[in-house]
Amino acid sequence: MMVIEELYKYLSINEAIRGLIGDNGQYPEAKLQEAKPQGQSSKIYPLIAPEETEPPYIVYNKVSDIADYTLDGKTVTGNKRLQISVYDSDIVKASEIADVICIEMDKWREVEPLIQTVTKINQVELHDKERKLAQVAK
Repeated sequence: MMVIEELYKYLSINEAIRGLIGDNGQYPEAKLQEAKPQGQSSKIYPLIAPEETEPPYIVYNKVSDIADYTLDGKTVTGNKRLQISVYDSDIVKASEIADVICIEMDKWREVEPLIQTVTKINQVELHDKERKLAQVAK
């Protein structure tokens, strides 16, 4: 299974995160919908959320994917960098949700063999005037 699919599953079934963002009953990825565990949040989207999505919600994307090489060639391991953004009408709430995600992501490393390290590299706070939404990306 790909790390990005595992990320979606982990975020969507995590009780701490699900409790903060809720659930709108619509699942963005059909193949993940089939295997959807009970109580999975659907307010988590790859790349971009539908315009009508009610905040708060989470958007994730792969920022970089660098392969590891040895003298024998490319290995199956690599260095992937992911960005997780939280959107809400309240910047403080978005930042609080992003902080919880960072804590929960560090716990994920302990249970997911694909993940060797989880590091918060940067935090960016933006505001979308048209949609009146704050974005906190970590």
